[in-house]
Amino acid sequence: MTEVNEQNWYVLRTRPRQEKAVRKLLTDIGVENFLPTSVEEHEYVNQRKKKIEVPLITSTCFMRCAAADRLADGLCLRAALSVRRFNLSNGGNK
Repeated sequence: MTEVNEQNWYVLRTRPRQEKAVRKLLTDIGVENFLPTSVEEHEYVNQRKKKIEVPLITSTCFMRCAAADRLADGLCLRAALSVRRFNLSNGGNK
């Protein structure tokens, strides 16, 4: 039997190119999150180079919360219009 306060990782499917916005929103409301990123160097027409942080997994962000909080957090995130889907399953854990 799992404990009520046990925290698990959940997958959030975001709208395209909204991963960083979701990460900021999660951080602002105090929810632990993870967005795997890498830094790429882009060269523009005027030959200016700029380093940009890009997500490794597009349209995906991860959040960690207790089972009792996940539905409420998911509804808040969907209301923020950046999250398309919120995985409510427990990942096969019983």
